[in-house]
Amino acid sequence: MNALERLLTYGTLGMMTVVGAGNLFHGFEKKPVGKPPVIEQPITGQVDMVIPKYETTDKIKRDLQRHNAGRVFDDKYQPKPYIQEVARRILPLTLADIIAYEVVRPTSDLYAFYAGIQDGQKQMVSFQEALKTMWKAKAERSDCRQEAKEYGTWAVRNFPAEHTRVTLPDFKRDYLRRNLDDINGQVNWDDAINSKFGSRNLSEETRADLIRFMTIVTKNIDENVLMGYAIKELMPNGGNEIYNVHFFDQLLQTAGLEYVASIPALGDGYLSYGPYQFTTIAVEPTAAMFKRFNPLLSTPVPTKMKDFGYDMNNHTRAAILFAYNNWYQLAVELSEHNETKKKKDKSPRRTLLEKFNDNFARLDDDSQRMFVTGVTGALHHAPAHAIDTIANFSDKGNWTKPEISIKNSWVVDRLHPYYDQTVRSAEAVRQYDALMAQYGKH
Repeated sequence: MNALERLLTYGTLGMMTVVGAGNLFHGFEKKPVGKPPVIEQPITGQVDMVIPKYETTDKIKRDLQRHNAGRVFDDKYQPKPYIQEVARRILPLTLADIIAYEVVRPTSDLYAFYAGIQDGQKQMVSFQEALKTMWKAKAERSDCRQEAKEYGTWAVRNFPAEHTRVTLPDFKRDYLRRNLDDINGQVNWDDAINSKFGSRNLSEETRADLIRFMTIVTKNIDENVLMGYAIKELMPNGGNEIYNVHFFDQLLQTAGLEYVASIPALGDGYLSYGPYQFTTIAVEPTAAMFKRFNPLLSTPVPTKMKDFGYDMNNHTRAAILFAYNNWYQLAVELSEHNETKKKKDKSPRRTLLEKFNDNFARLDDDSQRMFVTGVTGALHHAPAHAIDTIANFSDKGNWTKPEISIKNSWVVDRLHPYYDQTVRSAEAVRQYDALMAQYGKH
């Protein structure tokens, strides 16, 4: 079974294996001595990259593959001691290096699809051809919607010849942070909740609790959180967190923003694509989200997936509003239920929203940040189930270290991996700039 057959059979989840394990593709000439890779010609034209000729050895390959396998954060989301060694070996690699040293496996994983490596090849096709391959794989799914087929055809045909190539720090600053600042500067929670959202007949206390909730939560949604849940959505699960961030960075630098904005979600048949893998079922049925927020913004967000296009600002602003809307829906749900109290407890009964706010305010900055990061990822994946989970946790959960103790609280098992991997990805992004300054090529 080749990569395309495996992807069509098992979907994205069936492809998410730890890169570096198992048999890798062969074909590179082996010589006794390993030397640093050299790019032999610049990235130009339709063939966006050439694979350098290496003098390589099995030892070099095994070493790189070993450093790419396994996680570099422990169960408490703290970096493991060998993160520095992993960074030293992985971060100097360009996308061409990664392919030439066989750190990706062209017969079994998403990295190879994203990098444009097809079975048996030693050289990338153009990124336009890579998009064509992925959209073709999506179109051949038995459940693929016609609108997805039509958009894929359009996206490949109109893929721009000039690519906007940026580094990850530039992407975070110019697209994530800038859009966060723009939206936060225009969405005043006091004004929005009191007059703009058309809220029900709420008491003054509940309005104050909603405003407090949204203010403290959105303060913790920064560019690293957005990157964390983009990487969770786009990159394979279970592998090295630093490698996933680095691979994303290399796609931005080599393939460009338009390419990343066009990558289809290969695990479903809906019109779904881009760094957050938004689908029509996530965006368009929740048009109320855009109706709620767009009147507050000078630059509205498109309300149709087909209109997101290559524009990374559209994808980013939609991700911010989707996260804010999910948290707001959670707050409303919490405001409608009261806490469970023991019979001997004579203190006033609080709403779950009050109880959440009180417990959250007692957390240190790290716990607040990681909890918001993980819940944002879970809400992105399955809002209704995540809301039920956080409501239960708000009532009866252990708030000593909620970013860890929430593990066994999810109403459906699949949500914890989304929470966990979003936190890991965001924490890796936070470490990445310093590691790149020490070991990388930015």
